[in-house]
This record gives sequence, structure tokens and C-alpha cells, in this order.
Amino acid sequence: MTLEPPLSLQITRTPTVTLISSVLALFAGMFAFDVERAAPERPALHLPSNYDDVHISTKLRDRLNADESLSITAKSIKLYTTGGVVKLRGQVIRKTERDRIVAAAKTIAGVKSVDDQLKILLE
Repeated sequence: MTLEPPLSLQITRTPTVTLISSVLALFAGMFAFDVERAAPERPALHLPSNYDDVHISTKLRDRLNADESLSITAKSIKLYTTGGVVKLRGQVIRKTERDRIVAAAKTIAGVKSVDDQLKILLE
């Protein structure tokens, strides 16, 4: 006795169905090949080695952005922290801005020293 599926589940393999199946299989194979080829080895992600340095930089940036007395120029300075040493680079409008930024950096816990390389535009 042979069991056959009901008529509603039987699929007739016409040449069109066979052609479509072949084309889909071909595209699926090409896509899988391209994904493998398009995924080169990625370089190692360089993360800061010291969480405290990241915390110091973030805290200082937040303080600068919250200080309404600082100009946009002063808020846009570059700041780097390595081993607790904060390096400040960029331009400020006046000496008072530089003094406020340096003072803010020195008040953050974990800061060992501040390397002030800020340039004053108007003296």
C-alpha cells in the first residue's frame, strides 16, 4: 500500500517551477559566497586601557558643556586623558575661559596634572 499526500499538497514540477527553483538556488549560493568574501578580518578595536581616564574626560566634557559662561569655541577644545594627566588643546577666546577650563579639570577626582596647551585668541 502506497501513501500519497492529498491532492491539495501535491506540487507539479513544471519546467517553470524547476527553472525558478534553480535560479533561486543559484542566487542563494552567490549571496553566501559574497558574504564570506566581503567579511575581511577586522582590526582590533582600540579601547582606552584605563576606565578612570575615560571617566575623567567624560566628566570634564560634561562640565564644559554645562558652563554657560564658556563660548562655543572653548567648549570645542580637544581634551585627552592618559594616566590621569589631562591634555587640553585648541583655542579659547579669552584668558578667563582658559582659567575656568583648567580649574574645572583640576577639580575632577583622579586628575594628577593638567597639560594646558590652549591658545588664547584675544588677549
